[in-house]
This record gives sequence, C-alpha cells and structure tokens, in this order.
Amino acid sequence: MTPPALGVGTVYIPGLEPLFQAGGDLIDVVEVEPQLFREGGGRYRLHQASFAMAAALGKPFLIHGVGFPVGGTVRPGEQDLAPYVEAVVRSGSPWASEHLSFNELPGRGSAAGRFGGFLLPPIQSPRAVSVAAANIRAVKDLLPVPFAFETGVNYLRPQRGEMRDGEFFAAVAQEADCGILLDLHNLLCNQRNGRQAVLDAVGELPLERVWEVHLAGGAMTDGLWLDSHSGAPPEEVYELAEQVLPALPNLGAVIFEVMPEHIARGRFTPAEGVEQLHRVRELWDRARAARDGAPQPARERITVSGGPPGQAPATTLPDPAAWEALLGELVIGGAGSAFGTTPVTEAAAALSQDRSLPVIRRIVASFRSVLVVERLPLTFRLIMFAGGEEGFRAMMGAFWAGYPPRRFASEELDDFLAFVRTQDASPHLGEVAAYEVAAARVRATGVAESVVFSCEPTALLAALSEFREPAFAGPGEYEVTVVP
Repeated sequence: MTPPALGVGTVYIPGLEPLFQAGGDLIDVVEVEPQLFREGGGRYRLHQASFAMAAALGKPFLIHGVGFPVGGTVRPGEQDLAPYVEAVVRSGSPWASEHLSFNELPGRGSAAGRFGGFLLPPIQSPRAVSVAAANIRAVKDLLPVPFAFETGVNYLRPQRGEMRDGEFFAAVAQEADCGILLDLHNLLCNQRNGRQAVLDAVGELPLERVWEVHLAGGAMTDGLWLDSHSGAPPEEVYELAEQVLPALPNLGAVIFEVMPEHIARGRFTPAEGVEQLHRVRELWDRARAARDGAPQPARERITVSGGPPGQAPATTLPDPAAWEALLGELVIGGAGSAFGTTPVTEAAAALSQDRSLPVIRRIVASFRSVLVVERLPLTFRLIMFAGGEEGFRAMMGAFWAGYPPRRFASEELDDFLAFVRTQDASPHLGEVAAYEVAAARVRATGVAESVVFSCEPTALLAALSEFREPAFAGPGEYEVTVVP
C-alpha cells in the first residue's frame, strides 16, 4: 500500500478542544479513538456525541482503536468490533489501526473474558506471532481499508529466549501482510526500561510498511519511564524522528499525542501544544524533502546492532495463553480467579519478580480512581465529606476487591454505581451516583433518563456543585429528568 500523505495531526479525545482551537492550520489530520459504551444486551455502540464533536473539527480522520487490541489469544468478535468498523466507514479513514497488545484474559468457566485493566504485552515468540497475525487477518476481513498495528510499549524485562522487539514486530507485519504504526515514544520507553534500542528495533522493521508515526511525552515513575502522554516529547524522541522519518518511503502521517487531563489541570498548555505541532511540521517537511531528494533504499538509512546485551539463546517460552493468564493474575490479582495453577517455569518466576509489576498495578488503580473523581465529581465530593481521603481510599479498595477492571468507562461507572448502592457511607450517595451515571449515559446516547431522589435534589446537587456539605433537606420522593 502507498498511503495518502495526510501530514501532521494530533489525537482527538473529548477535552482536547483547546488544543485544536489554538493549533488551527497546523493540524492536517485528526486521529480519532472511537469512544464506545456498552448498551443493554452487551452490545457496544459508538459514543455519538464524541464522534460528532470530532467530525465538527472539519479535518480528515484516521481511526485508531484502543479497546480491542490484536496481540492476544482472546479474539474480539464481529459484534464487539462493529462500532470500530462503523467509525472507519463513516469517517473515510484511509487506514485503521489498533495496538499489538492484549487486554482480555483467557480463562475457564466464569473467569473467561476478564478484562486485564491495561494494554499488556504478549510474549514475543513465534507462536505469539501466529496468534497476532491471525487476529489481524480477521480484523482486515471486516474493514474496507488497510490495517496497521501499533508497536507497543513493554515495561517488562525481556524473557530469556524472547524475540527482539523489532524482530517480533517485523514477523507479525510480514505474516499478517499489514501496515505498522511506529510509536517512537513507545520504543524509547522500551529502550530506557532495558529492552532493545530504538534504532535497532526500527532497523529490523520492513520500513515500507510504516504508514504512520506517533510522537508523545512521558514521565519517570519508580525507576521506569512511562508512556503517559503527558506533554512535550523528550528531545530524544525528536532526535530519533529526525533519523527515522526520512527512511520511511510510505509515511502518511505523523501524530502528536497528549491526554486531555494534562491540559485541563494546567500541566500542559495549548500554547505548548502549538509549539510541538510546529516542531512536528518541521520534521514532516524535512523528511519529505529528504525522501524526494534521496531515493536510496530506506533500510540502508538505519544501522542495526542486534538484540539487547546479555540476551540468552532461545529456551522454552510459555504458550501465549498461559503467559496472558499469568501476567493478568499478577496485574489485577489472582484472588477468585478460575485460571487454575500456572506451572512455575523459568519465565513465570522471572515475570513474578519483574520490577514493573507494582508500577503497572498502581497505573490500573490510578485509572480507576481518576475515572470516579473526574466522571462522578459530585459523588466523589459526597464521599469525601463523609469520610475524607481515607474513607475514599477505603471505598475504592472495597470496590476493586469486588469488581474487576472493565474495558470502557461506561462499564466501570455502571459497576461503581452498583457498588455504592450497597454502601452506607453517606445518605443519598447512591442517588447522586445514579444521577451522574445517567448524565454520562445521556451525553452518549442523546436519550433522556429519569432518576429518583428521596430528598429535595436541587439543594443537594447545588451544594455539592459549590463544594458545600449538603444538609439533605426535604425528605420525600422526587424525580429528576436528565435531558441531552
């Protein structure tokens, strides 16, 4: 495939509108992560309001999935992928992409299909190559456009006998006959955390298959460099891009990634975002000029020095499903799981001692806590009035113990609502949570919903909105209708 040269872009996630307003003509293309929610009957649907807001930006689209990665043994079904395919068709995206990771855990009985809470790395073995390639071919059969996988971040130390990062990515792309979304910051994370050097990994790729490049920022946490999308890319990312981009003969887009919460909290300003877009534009222009003036084969532009130092000869690696079950248990906890006993192999022993596991667990916990704080602010304030920070932590701990992570925010919020209805931390806590969850659902569907209160709701909600402890006046039965 020779993709169209779309140019410079950034991701669109609700909350990034200030960046788009400031960026203006610097943005050629918008990469949309389809916002999904689960409706009755277990079906996923597009979050119509978010999709409409992205369309209103008036830019060409690229669709980049985040919910159903293609690197695991639990393959999403056609019904699960239907909204993703719908987004590709409606947007006119010239290609579509997803992560070469897994987030669904294999299991037996009621444990089958548990969500892992995070985009986790597959074991890099020939058998895992075949699994990923089969998944990608299945997705390609559903799409009207070509497909590319994103080169994933991997915080784990390399296992003895694993394929090198670049070797693994290359094998998947060749066997699946697909494109590559090269995330340079992901590869920099891998390098800084003890995996293959970025240029060595890139040098092993079939560079003609790289259609898109991602640039992002990160942060150091507990000795690991994390792919946090928290602001400006490190200078090293730009230096790598300077070397790599001219070597990509079929590059169609370079995308700058940042999460909206960093703008909302003032950690990264729209003006700083504009500065990054200018730098990405310069990279794009120089890379195109270099390719136009120097048509030598791309692979000659990158030097490969081999795998990570100290890599041992090949040894027996876990079956991909066994690896996924073990890693999932280590991340979200094995209590109550029905995966059975994973054999204690060399790989399992090494994985259980990996320094990144506590960090990954905290990331999953942080995602779940932040979701409640940001999506249910009135509920959070009521919990804080009742028990303070210690009470909130205790409540979240009890919630996590009884409810595993869920794939999408709407599912996580529905579970939290079910949980708080069993708590007596504060009068009317369940009613306030029901109101906020209904409001989120109405924003997604455009369909009005009603919520019942056992006290006068206006004063209650107004007090919480103004950070005042409510008095719970006016007992009775009241109904509030939440409208779009």
